[in-house]
Order: sequence, then C-alpha cells, then structure tokens
Amino acid sequence: MKFAKMYLLTAINAAIIGAWAALFAGVLTRPGEVLAFIPRLYRWIVRAPEGEYLQGWRYTLSKPLYECAICHAGQVALWGYLLLYPYGWVFFDHFAFVVVAMLTAVALNKWIWS
Repeated sequence: MKFAKMYLLTAINAAIIGAWAALFAGVLTRPGEVLAFIPRLYRWIVRAPEGEYLQGWRYTLSKPLYECAICHAGQVALWGYLLLYPYGWVFFDHFAFVVVAMLTAVALNKWIWS
C-alpha cells in the first residue's frame, strides 16, 4: 500500500507539471498575457528580429523554453524529477514521471485549449 501511495503522489506531481506547461506555453506566454515578455526577451537574447520566424537553433531552443507545451513539460519533468526525488534515481520512475507530465500537457492542449 505504501508503494501505491508513493506512485500516486509521483503521478500527481507529474500531472501538475504537465498542467503548468500547458498553461505556461499555451496561454501565459501569448501576446497580451501576463508572461508575454518571455518570447520578446528570448528574441532579444538570441538576437532574432521581431516579427520574423525563428529558424535553426533559435527555433529548436525556443520549443522547450516557451513555444511548445509538450516540450516544456518534458524538460521541466526531466530536470524536476531530479530535484523532487533526490533519494535515488530509478530509470522507470523517471521515465514514467516524464511521460505522465507530457501526456497531461497533450491532453490539456488537445481537449481543453483547442
């Protein structure tokens, strides 16, 4: 029973990360929203002109930072797992954590905000 409770709490934490990523990349960083300065700041840092499409490494790097909710969920879950669970790394637990976060972001993007 103790292990089932632990895995349920881990899945809930991963789902929270997925919900955050869907909210962050899908809503909060869009024009007119509270965090709309993040894409402008990113363009300023990488010296990309405003109004042009990002290309090459600039586009690839923007996806997990703010552009794609699924990519953002994967990155936050990948690194967040190591911070949330420093007791010992287990491949399957880490993999499942990232997958649950990404699937939550997919579900929220596809069925709620589309």
